[in-house]
Amino acid sequence: MGCAGSVPKAEAFLANPQAAPPGGYLLDGVPASVVMEAWSIFDAGNRYHIDGGVLGAVNMFAGAEAFLVGDAGNNEFRDYAVGAAGVGARETLAITADDGTPIGTLSMPPHMSFGQPAQLRDAAGNIVAVIMTAQTSRPSGFQASAVKVWGVKPQFAGQAPTAFADGSQAYLWAEIKRAGFSNTTTIVDGQGTFVAKCARIRGWNDRFKIMTPSKTGLAICDTLKTDKKKQQFTCAQGVDVAWTICLVAATQMSSDELHVSRDEHGRGDMAGGDD
Repeated sequence: MGCAGSVPKAEAFLANPQAAPPGGYLLDGVPASVVMEAWSIFDAGNRYHIDGGVLGAVNMFAGAEAFLVGDAGNNEFRDYAVGAAGVGARETLAITADDGTPIGTLSMPPHMSFGQPAQLRDAAGNIVAVIMTAQTSRPSGFQASAVKVWGVKPQFAGQAPTAFADGSQAYLWAEIKRAGFSNTTTIVDGQGTFVAKCARIRGWNDRFKIMTPSKTGLAICDTLKTDKKKQQFTCAQGVDVAWTICLVAATQMSSDELHVSRDEHGRGDMAGGDD
């Protein structure tokens, strides 16, 4: 297994125009090429999770106890234990047109967190979509898992909203499914149809290509050549750009939420490469 080898040439990969979504775009008026601040590259180091993973409740009990009382002669349990809140703070990433015109923001959760949503907002600060794990407990790398993209408007005519415990409602726009030991995801839409695949491209920075099931190119997410802390999203004509941003974010979250075991100190249950 291994990640995709290189970034494809946009002129060839994105040469086939796509029909506009029949139910409309997730966010209207977004140009086919946008720039977004990149989510930070994170190394777990000695940190490990005390929730979820292979041993589940056993890890939770042992990790929580060590976190509270420490370990005589070895305080790494207390110092490096990470719960659902994750490490650090949320990151709000600005999204602009190539000329700098504001498009919106993407708020990403703390690294190593679980159950913390990402939020896509328009330039006025209104929520457009929420990206959230579909799992009820933190998954391990060898387990299949999923992340869902919820929009504030229907994806297709007649779509019923889903109600949440806090009284809010949203519409399912995508479910991003990750196979065990993989960072490549498959995407089904709000009707359950397999519509795309998101593949991580080999390299230190997070880079991705999105394609149809028949491998027709939809979008490329590459490092901006003039600023390595930013990403360039380039889409084929007709593609829902805001939707592709959510797909990449969901793919990143599907790997970031994976359980890291105490015994392996950051190398435990993480996913391997991709096909």
